[in-house]
Amino acid sequence: MKKSILKLMGITLLAALASLQLCAQEDIGAESEGPQAKKEMKKRPQKKNGMGKENSERGERPAPFLSSLSDEEKGKLEKLRKENLEAFKQEIQKLMREKREKKMQENAKLQETVRKYREAKTDEEKQQALAELKTETEKEFNSKMEMNRKSIEQTEKRLQEFKKKYEERIQKSSAIIDERVKEITKDPSLNWDRHGN
Repeated sequence: MKKSILKLMGITLLAALASLQLCAQEDIGAESEGPQAKKEMKKRPQKKNGMGKENSERGERPAPFLSSLSDEEKGKLEKLRKENLEAFKQEIQKLMREKREKKMQENAKLQETVRKYREAKTDEEKQQALAELKTETEKEFNSKMEMNRKSIEQTEKRLQEFKKKYEERIQKSSAIIDERVKEITKDPSLNWDRHGN
């Protein structure tokens, strides 16, 4: 259990590093492309995270990104992380870039449908555009709910693991307390690393 939690934390941390590297590369790229690219980056929508701080669309947090992956994809990433850390980072960057590009395409399609709705000349055209908008919005909503469901499942699983460890420690509390008392009252001269290496 502890190993699976550590693996998930390791993947999350490395994904965060990969994400930061990718964001930094994009920022550097935008700077080298001139003021127009900088303006485009500033136009990107900002959204608040749970702590009132703003997150850029491109700077998605890795945890939600990872929860959108299948168990098979996570397994492949874990294997790659163990075998080749640099390839793992590159794969994370690639997956996040692909996801971001897909999201941008979906947003562009949605904006095009909104434009069609607003510029519709007839009720029929308006109703057709409205139906498309509803379908696309429903698809996006369902996708978000699926990601939330996976995240809830993972959180519940971790919570069960923590509860189990908590119960184990409660049952062993007497032995744990005795061991701690021995540790803090032991003669310091008996410490393993007391005199040198």
